[in-house]
Amino acid sequence: MTVSGDPPTLLAGIFILSLFADSAATIVAALLVAQGLLPAGVTALAVPLFLIVGDGALYLFGALAGNNILLRRFVPTRHIARAAAWLQDRRTLVLALARALPGSRTIVFVGFGYLRMPVVHFFVVNSIGATLWSLTLMLLVTLSAGWFEKTGPLASLAAGLVAAMLMLLPAFLLARRSDLRDVLVKQKDD
Repeated sequence: MTVSGDPPTLLAGIFILSLFADSAATIVAALLVAQGLLPAGVTALAVPLFLIVGDGALYLFGALAGNNILLRRFVPTRHIARAAAWLQDRRTLVLALARALPGSRTIVFVGFGYLRMPVVHFFVVNSIGATLWSLTLMLLVTLSAGWFEKTGPLASLAAGLVAAMLMLLPAFLLARRSDLRDVLVKQKDD
């Protein structure tokens, strides 16, 4: 409670959280905006920037792991090598969708760094994706927080579950439809 009136401290905490859990950081930021503890404009600018910095760190880690045997131990190089050919023609789509697929961000961004995806391509596509995702998520959470106050917890929970399904279902269907799974299984059998 001692930091509740200190926006710079709250934003620093959101930045640290964004390094580990980007969607959680975005949701926390939106809830703090809804409670009036953070200014909406500053937060809407800061959160995408936080995500882009964190994603850049993952990309950099992957790129450094390509030349450093100690770092390479922390990278699933076998899986990345198997997926490299499949990713070549789909890198923009995969990079854009990784934001919306929980748990995929780290492996995708480290993998693209390891595979030396062009830095400009990575940062342009990722910046657009991070900005659209975080602003959309922040808007939905902020609006639902206000709605929650009016309708009560049960209706808000139901609406939140429906919204989550609508946001995640297209990404899930695209991932399921892809032939990457078949590529990995086939190469594993070889």
